[in-house]
Amino acid sequence: MNKGEGTMENIILATAAPAAPLESGAEETPVEFEEPLLRETLGAPERWSEEPVTQQVPLDMLTVIMDAEVIIPEVAHAPVYTARMVGDDADVRQTYLDALFGGLPLYRGDGSWLKSDYLAIINSIQQKLEALDPADYGTQEEYEYDRQELQRTLDYNIECYAEAPEDYDLQEWDGDLGREFAGVMSPVPGDGAQAYQWLDMAPSYLQYSRTGHSDQNYSHSDPPIAPDTEQARGAQAAVQALLDELGLDQFSPDAYIPGFRTPHHSFSNDDSAKYESGFQFTMEPHYGGIPVHDWDTRSGSDTGMQGALSDEEREAMYSNPLTQESLTAIVDDGQVSCLIYWSPMEIVRTENESVALLPFAQVQQRFWEQIFRNYYVDEGYPLALRITDVELSLMFVRKADAPEEYYLLPVWDFRGYDLTPGDDPDVHQTDAYYERHPDELARHIDWWSTQSMLTLNAIDGSVINRNVGY
Repeated sequence: MNKGEGTMENIILATAAPAAPLESGAEETPVEFEEPLLRETLGAPERWSEEPVTQQVPLDMLTVIMDAEVIIPEVAHAPVYTARMVGDDADVRQTYLDALFGGLPLYRGDGSWLKSDYLAIINSIQQKLEALDPADYGTQEEYEYDRQELQRTLDYNIECYAEAPEDYDLQEWDGDLGREFAGVMSPVPGDGAQAYQWLDMAPSYLQYSRTGHSDQNYSHSDPPIAPDTEQARGAQAAVQALLDELGLDQFSPDAYIPGFRTPHHSFSNDDSAKYESGFQFTMEPHYGGIPVHDWDTRSGSDTGMQGALSDEEREAMYSNPLTQESLTAIVDDGQVSCLIYWSPMEIVRTENESVALLPFAQVQQRFWEQIFRNYYVDEGYPLALRITDVELSLMFVRKADAPEEYYLLPVWDFRGYDLTPGDDPDVHQTDAYYERHPDELARHIDWWSTQSMLTLNAIDGSVINRNVGY
């Protein structure tokens, strides 16, 4: 959060009255302003159904286009918690893992690729070889080059197929948890290079895989597809049963992503090289009815992202961001085969059961005050941002005086994408360009996806940097 604003402790521990005022000397945020871009919607239906207001605000080389739907739960207050990441201590971590996974009938595998994995690739390459036509090539040499490359790849996969096992060599779980851990390069408040601390005892995720396959062996569908098949509903029920057994009631498999088990070195990404073997559920926790979102943010190396940042914040933009709590479950043949718990958190106490949220009119005013500070641009590097969604959610935020603890706070995320295609500083394409080239816009959005362009504390309107986690 920005320096010079009221401390989080004072704001959180205040009564459920209007948000605490800014410290003396700071500019007061006006409640009313000219030409509001989004109307007051607290207490409105879950999704704002009226036509979104479009407003383009140019400033030198930066253009911000607000064309957003506001997604707001029907709440004007929200709880605030203190949490601790599970695994700060090795003994605590082991005890937690035993309690979480120890009683489950899970199995370990060596992760070997099966004959069926290679067979899918072989079939795909053979189809490509059969479809090759010299008439599609400008020269015979180009045709021969592609044909020989395909043949070499086919021969290699046939050799791998001959040595691959028919099925996984599963071993019953014998008490060795066999889980993977990853150290976290965690930025903590400090000065310059000292703002980093290597927390090698803190896992970024906990994983157990029955088959040796993890989510990295799955291709994904975006957006998630509704569970409307019998197989999908069965997989969903298997995940729900596991969540009930583990007591992880903050998660719910209300959407699924169909998964395709494919080897890492698959020659082709065509559907013919895949076969559907299961489902992947990626779940966000909900606390007090409000979800915890783990939005992507623009990298610190991107043009215009380093305005109004301190040295420690600018350096931390290149570190691993604070990953929010989430749970991934993979179902194969009706059974949960892989469980990955990202940034496992434990709520240790409630700081305030009902803290007042800043009126949304002031939130939007803070957006327009801050967006140009965060995304200033250099001459010759124009930038255009489109804000497509504004949503209230919860976020784990680092405590400045206790890096091992986190606040779980309500925040507003202004999500969107960069309208400026490519890396050419002389190219600044706007809506008119994309209206003539809709395919390029679709590719550009798919490349960047929607990201959080600005995150504001929903209690006092202060800026939260998702990359550094405070």
